[in-house]
Amino acid sequence: MKKLGSKDAKMKRKDVQPTVVMFVAVICLLAAFSFVSCRNPVSGIQGAEVNFYLAGGTPEIEPQIVLMGSQVNPVETPTRAGYRFVGWYKDADFTQPWDFDNYVVNGNMTLFARWVRAGGGGGAGGGGNPSIPTCTHVWSDWVRTEFHPLQETTRTCDLCGVDDVFTPYPGNGGTISGGGTGGRVRYINPIVNMYMMWIPGGSFIMGSPGGEPGRFGSPGDARYEGPQHRVTLSSGFYMSRTAITRGQWRAVMGTDPTLNPNLNTLSNPKLSWSIWALIDNDNLAATHVNWYEAIVFANRLSMQTPGLDPVYEIQAHPGVVGTVLPGEWTTNPDYWGVVPTPPPFDPSEAPRWNQVRIAPGNPNGYRLATEAQWEYAARAGTQTAFNDGVTNNYNNALAVGALGIFGLPNAPGGWVQQVRQRHPNAWGLYDMHGNVWEWAWDWLGAYPAIAAQTDPTGPTPPLPPGTIHRVLRGGGWSSGILSGTAELLRSASRTGNTPFHRGNALGFRLVRPAL
Repeated sequence: MKKLGSKDAKMKRKDVQPTVVMFVAVICLLAAFSFVSCRNPVSGIQGAEVNFYLAGGTPEIEPQIVLMGSQVNPVETPTRAGYRFVGWYKDADFTQPWDFDNYVVNGNMTLFARWVRAGGGGGAGGGGNPSIPTCTHVWSDWVRTEFHPLQETTRTCDLCGVDDVFTPYPGNGGTISGGGTGGRVRYINPIVNMYMMWIPGGSFIMGSPGGEPGRFGSPGDARYEGPQHRVTLSSGFYMSRTAITRGQWRAVMGTDPTLNPNLNTLSNPKLSWSIWALIDNDNLAATHVNWYEAIVFANRLSMQTPGLDPVYEIQAHPGVVGTVLPGEWTTNPDYWGVVPTPPPFDPSEAPRWNQVRIAPGNPNGYRLATEAQWEYAARAGTQTAFNDGVTNNYNNALAVGALGIFGLPNAPGGWVQQVRQRHPNAWGLYDMHGNVWEWAWDWLGAYPAIAAQTDPTGPTPPLPPGTIHRVLRGGGWSSGILSGTAELLRSASRTGNTPFHRGNALGFRLVRPAL
């Protein structure tokens, strides 16, 4: 046998090394998928946990541990006094009925029982059952006589007969008829099929109490969650019920934010690009969007939607030729120049972009929520750490996991998930806990030491020294990826980053005023 010389040995090692590295990488990836996707984090059993939400029905149904790719075992038909059981649904909006005979499980999930009142219609203000003083509203399907963006649409509550009427756009979000109260009043932007939920104005206590588990920071820290203070929002507003999705981003911008050549991640950029392309799905929350790109999206969507005015204006870049003069304030992002990007790329344009302001004339278009609007909407009337009104312990992975996506057990594969996979809050907003951190309008700064505020917008120019971050809220899929805990997902949790920063767990949602 020929003895390998040093040159031959080097060539041999050079030929084998890539193969060995690739083999090890594939084995590790398969192992990661197996562990993340198949092991239930609570029980340790190989499989997914299926829970049953009965909404007042009986008897209680124990959770099932089901192997991935297997069917849920049929359960006893529940009963509820005065109601008829319709069936089990995969989502709380009752748009996805569950078929026990044909559907299989691909992750932890909750099935929701749908009920209709025995005897059908009527209701509050409509001659219905007077024994039901309030109604949580189980809506029928939307009914429209003809599909058209301006066609008024109605649906009826199966429990009390109240009608919910709205005009998709550019209307005022709809009104509730039939003498009822409450309900999910919303409108749809047809350009991107974006549902906007009505958030009524009001007051709430902002920040976390001193004894809340997971409370972060100390006085003087920009991320400190205290002191608690009363905030009043003088007007209601609409908020998108989910973070902006990848499909919505593409529809408005014509690009994919995850394939940006200036992608800023802590890991190998090329690896990040390939993974995000591999899991491509229009319903994934859009990621790798920096704060500047979020306001560009908001203005472009407003410009594409009839009846809406773009909100943000920036001084025109001197190198952009057109009808707008250099230095002139404009709401058209075409004149803003290249979006600032992080070092080692080009952040030199950031000072001009950081002077962005709300255009005069009270524009009615899309915008980022203020930090106060965000926390108010996330809480939806609750004061607990999480918006189910019950959970204060961030270590309760089961309870928090029903509300938001965080850490590996709740984010199969270890990346961003599709929107609307967890329970909404009382105002119909999804994913206010987890999946992606969401940019807010405000610069990040310490709360003022005052008892009350009205319509706060955070620090204003001239900014205090050291103010370089815009606010991020809600936590992301990677929060707790090592600890398995969810303190960063709490309603009061706050952090920030430089506005040119991009990341694989950074996204945003939009609001618009009630005009």
